[in-house]
Amino acid sequence: MKRWSLPLLVMFVMICLFAESLRSAPQDESSQANETALLKRIEQLEKRVAQLEKSQQTTIVPARSQVWSQEPARLIPGPRTVPEQWKEKQINGMKYYIVPLSTSKKSTSYGTDPHRTETSR
Repeated sequence: MKRWSLPLLVMFVMICLFAESLRSAPQDESSQANETALLKRIEQLEKRVAQLEKSQQTTIVPARSQVWSQEPARLIPGPRTVPEQWKEKQINGMKYYIVPLSTSKKSTSYGTDPHRTETSR
């Protein structure tokens, strides 16, 4: 055996014996009193949940037709529009846009799309 294995074995046995003595220790009366108090509290909370569920079931829910008849234009989103200055590109089937930093209309050769014609701008 190596020089450090005997002290390690002794420490391991001591820890196991200490842990076993803690596990078999008798419970205090206060912990049993806490358990009964917690059980009573659980019963009270279960009753309260049942009351809340009953009151929630009795509330009137408006019909779906009433909700849609209020403002249907606001509920249906319109088509998304992209400003003309933005250039649409794709990478691996995902769209992305090149957004110019300035809004001036001067033309530069940097960042122009060779496939886009002048009439489509």
